[in-house]
Amino acid sequence: MRYVYTPEGAEPQSWEYDASRLLSPEAEAIERHTGWTFEEWQAQLGRGSMLAHHGLLFVLLKRSRPTLKWDEVVFSYAEVDFELDEDETREAIAALEAEPELSEREQAALDLLRGTLDEAPKASDEALELSDENAISGS
Repeated sequence: MRYVYTPEGAEPQSWEYDASRLLSPEAEAIERHTGWTFEEWQAQLGRGSMLAHHGLLFVLLKRSRPTLKWDEVVFSYAEVDFELDEDETREAIAALEAEPELSEREQAALDLLRGTLDEAPKASDEALELSDENAISGS
């Protein structure tokens, strides 16, 4: 899964995203700034919380801009998104199809996933690679 940031008037940026691969200083920065535990933050991110997105975007941008401050990260909801690869899209479709009954929102998500399946990037073995120099220290 990729996290994509497309700031208005600038080049899009994207990162391979796997919450379990965030380094402890990154997860701790998210916890400090949001007031949520890492698990709560993940749940909020899944619900589309702007504060949760702010936390993720902050730590991802901070990897290349170590002096970045929380308040310097300003974005609109339309500028951030997750991109599933083909395998992830198929898994999401299968999970929804396995449900005995879908809400209107879930059915809309299923329809959207089915419609984007042909456009989904092929799955890659690329893992989120982090180096010690990219870790966030005491933000």
